Amino acid sequence: MLVNSTYMPSSHSSFERSKAFCISKSAKFVVVTTDRKQIHDDDSYSQFIHNLVTLYILVDIDQPLLAPTKERIDYLPHYDTLVKSGMYEYYASEGKNPLPFAFAELIDNALTATNENAGPRYIEVRMYFNDTPEKCMVCVLDNGRGMTSSELNNWAIYRLSKFSQRRQTDHEHEEPTRSQKRQAEEYPRFLNSDISYFGVGGKAAIFFIGQSARMISKSSTSADVHELSLSKEEFERREREKESIYKGYIHNRQAGDASHFTESDENIIKLLQEELGQESFTHVVITGIKPEHVQYLREDFNRWCTQLVHIYHYYLHGPEGNNLPRSNQTPSRANSPFRHINIVISHYNKGKLLQKRNLRDVDDDMQSKFLSTAAATFDFRARVEGDAVVEGSLRYHPFLYNKETYPLDNSNWRKYTLFSVFGDALRDDGSDDDGFQQEDRPARGNRPIFDCYWNGRLIPYTNVDEFDWCGVPKRMGNIPIQCYNRVSGVLWTNDKFQVSTNKLTFLDLGVRLKEKSTYFEKITSGQPQRSIHRKFSDWLRDCHERCDKQVLFQGFKECITRTDVAIKKHQYPWSVLKSIVWEGKQFTAGHWKTHSLYHIRPQVRTTRTNPIIYGTIKNFLLFGFHDGDVFATGGEMVLIQTFPLSRLDRAAGDRAMKKGMDEEEGKLPHLLLVKWPDGNEVKSGSKVPAGSVIGSVGDSRIVYHISQHNKLWAHWFHRIEVVRDVGSYSLVLQAVLGESGATKFAGKTLPNVRIKFTVIEGPPAKFSIGLMEGPCRIGVPFSIPLQLRDIFNHLCKPDMSLIPEVKANGLDLRWQGVESKNKLLYIKNVTASGKVLSTQDFNLKVTIRSLQDATQKLRVRMLPGAVHSIKVTEFSQGTSTLENGEALSLEVELLDEAGNPTVERGAKVTCKFIGRPGLPVYKSACSQSGTTQLTGKPILLKNMSKTSVKITAKVELEGSSSRVSAVEQMVEVVPGTTPHFINVRYKDKTGKEITLVDGEVIECTVGEAVSNLVFAIWDEGRRQLPLTPSLVDKITVNWQSKQDEELIRQGRLPDVKAPTKVDESKYCKIDVTEGQGLSFSFSV
Repeated sequence: MLVNSTYMPSSHSSFERSKAFCISKSAKFVVVTTDRKQIHDDDSYSQFIHNLVTLYILVDIDQPLLAPTKERIDYLPHYDTLVKSGMYEYYASEGKNPLPFAFAELIDNALTATNENAGPRYIEVRMYFNDTPEKCMVCVLDNGRGMTSSELNNWAIYRLSKFSQRRQTDHEHEEPTRSQKRQAEEYPRFLNSDISYFGVGGKAAIFFIGQSARMISKSSTSADVHELSLSKEEFERREREKESIYKGYIHNRQAGDASHFTESDENIIKLLQEELGQESFTHVVITGIKPEHVQYLREDFNRWCTQLVHIYHYYLHGPEGNNLPRSNQTPSRANSPFRHINIVISHYNKGKLLQKRNLRDVDDDMQSKFLSTAAATFDFRARVEGDAVVEGSLRYHPFLYNKETYPLDNSNWRKYTLFSVFGDALRDDGSDDDGFQQEDRPARGNRPIFDCYWNGRLIPYTNVDEFDWCGVPKRMGNIPIQCYNRVSGVLWTNDKFQVSTNKLTFLDLGVRLKEKSTYFEKITSGQPQRSIHRKFSDWLRDCHERCDKQVLFQGFKECITRTDVAIKKHQYPWSVLKSIVWEGKQFTAGHWKTHSLYHIRPQVRTTRTNPIIYGTIKNFLLFGFHDGDVFATGGEMVLIQTFPLSRLDRAAGDRAMKKGMDEEEGKLPHLLLVKWPDGNEVKSGSKVPAGSVIGSVGDSRIVYHISQHNKLWAHWFHRIEVVRDVGSYSLVLQAVLGESGATKFAGKTLPNVRIKFTVIEGPPAKFSIGLMEGPCRIGVPFSIPLQLRDIFNHLCKPDMSLIPEVKANGLDLRWQGVESKNKLLYIKNVTASGKVLSTQDFNLKVTIRSLQDATQKLRVRMLPGAVHSIKVTEFSQGTSTLENGEALSLEVELLDEAGNPTVERGAKVTCKFIGRPGLPVYKSACSQSGTTQLTGKPILLKNMSKTSVKITAKVELEGSSSRVSAVEQMVEVVPGTTPHFINVRYKDKTGKEITLVDGEVIECTVGEAVSNLVFAIWDEGRRQLPLTPSLVDKITVNWQSKQDEELIRQGRLPDVKAPTKVDESKYCKIDVTEGQGLSFSFSV
């Protein structure tokens, strides 16, 4: 039995309470709270009654609930709503999708709830997707300690932070929890799971994701499940009806009890079945998911999973992070509380396979990339005034041969809030003070050094760039400047620093790290060391010399200006050097070496160039002034092209060489003449159509012949039948030297004839249909591009004389001739009409009868056209009749000019009522399906008489009154048939019947009773309603605890006994819960 504290005054004795609840004096029972805490004495009972706490009367403390019960709760806003109202709006994500941060808020709560688990900590984000948006659901499940009903009440209070929460029962005598016992212990990297702080994030996240939520929780101290529902729609209704907004009920039930759901709620019913056998849990069920979130969660599954891994990287992988070995062997995981955390994302998409991912298996988040590419680490600690502590770690990502190993951030989801702790704030436009773009800076570029974590959780929009001891020094030493950009880092802070309530930014980290009292120390094997500036420089130098695989430049010669460099400020200074050492091998700029009788220069070959060049290095170039040996990641070399030494005749003398050269010169031709004996002459600069015949001289590209020269006959090249390829050609007749093909001898050029001509496309012979912008729509003109080609498949110029024909089965097509545009022939303004489904494919056939290949086919997807008219199903049935106080419901459908149902982006329909002032306006979006159920607030006409009132309903497409005609229909509003008036009468001592007025005071003698009370209930049309059993069940009076239904069915009211003291009044009230509710009151 459920006991409401208003039923029984706390001053009654136990016997009186038993009698009031119809319990026999000999029966055994217990009185317990909804958390199954037994009440043993009257004082405790009085205290609970005073605090309006709901109680159970049970046979024993472990008795199962025979049916779901309701527990009245209050969850008024906490005062922090006013105190912290100046903080910037939650989810101020500056153009980025904030949905992963909303999930992070719910996961924060789950991490805190599971912190006391002795075994594994299991958190699951489960998503159910359906083609119907209303059935989409997001659940966040955990196996944490759960919540009692009072804790669930605390959760519902907005801005009730962890510092303000107090248990509402006798918790001060409970044993301390595991988390409380370990408060004084040191958590590595502050991974204490204490990240559910402000009493804001969970509720803000829920209503950012969807429209309503159901909190289901069970603690290990109770066998009952507590369930609380919050709905944006319900809040709006209460505000509209002037009801108390921050009140509701917690439903207490057995585990697995789904009697309060229907068969259509199959997903949540299955979820409730999972409650069986669980000792404690919390399930957050969010429904009414916003459409833009559904699309993002479906399409960007991997991206936002990676973002969550970045946020909880060290909770998932432990204080050392995902520092996996470089071998293929699976590492053994340490048995620590951090390794027990499993955060799983489940993706249930109707009709598709289950997609499930454990976030610990994701290895492409930025922290995993940093850890896998780091060659060395530098740990440090910052002590800030008070108890604030910052732990940090720097990582070095070396340059390996020809590339940087600093990982690229491809997530494209963060916008940095940068703090240069000991200097000016960095600019966020991708450039530094010298104007270098980010691609000009090696490795890290303009990305800040440190990601910042608070209690082990990433604060994504705050990043610290550098400290004075790890930044680029004003006076450079022997450490290259590139090394400072190969460093990444992480900062871990405890909860002594303030973060915004949305956990996106630190509020005071940058300021407090700048304070003079803040000091830094290097940590080696857990021991602090001073002189962090020198320690960092030594570490960075060691990383550079030990890990970087770079080039050593040696032998400075001079410093020059290079005019061949495009950017003027990069033209000077360039150092010229003699040699380099690269991967243990030395390369030296070319100089003559004597070897026997030959002079040899060392040669090199280039790689990844086109063509590959063999040559001798003239010198090496490096930007900057370097008057000594220097390491660098690259530079430039200048080559001198040479011939192979194998072509050098080493035995020939000067006299023999001169004689041989004279003899060879005498054999060379002096003049070359060209004739065209068969016609078809090709002149220089002429244009020849593809397929033309060239005369009895061949083209050097088409055919290549070598004929031996003889003074008795001429060279002869046969006719080439057809030249097919389009382009510029050179017909070259060249005298060459032997089979080597040399065109020069002893510095003299051999004679040649060169004829340049152009082969152009032939006349059109066939065509193809180009890429169309689709899909096409009924009644909307579109163009069909045609590519004309000659017989050799060359693209031809558009021919406006061609006449195309267009056909498609099932469609009526019209067009307006052809036009030429962008070297294509377009059939312009093709308009289709006919019946189509929401999406339907048609075979389009284009024919040009004058071409060799005359017909081409194309499959075209056709959609309904633009909105042309509005169809309202209810308006086809004549005048509509509506009862006053009811809402009109209309089924609206958008049609195109052919009568096909259609959709339009951003389409909204409105229904305006004309004929009476103050009538509501119905609005509904129908851009998804083209149909909508248009309804809204009830039609409430004041001062309705017994006759009906006619008004006009006008349905129109919002913003298109000139394009789409509105639809109007007469609506007849008749008086309501629900209870509207209560008439109460009684007879005084003289027998006169008196009609009472609502709120009237009846004067009566002390101790007497007001009797002969009768009543009647009228509807809005002043018609008396019969007192049916269903109506009688909804009539209550407050001066009698047990209702006499038979008396009320007769139209009579119980007698009212007057107070026992003079001038004391007794308030009497009659309530009717039928319809919108009705009440009548008077006082005695």
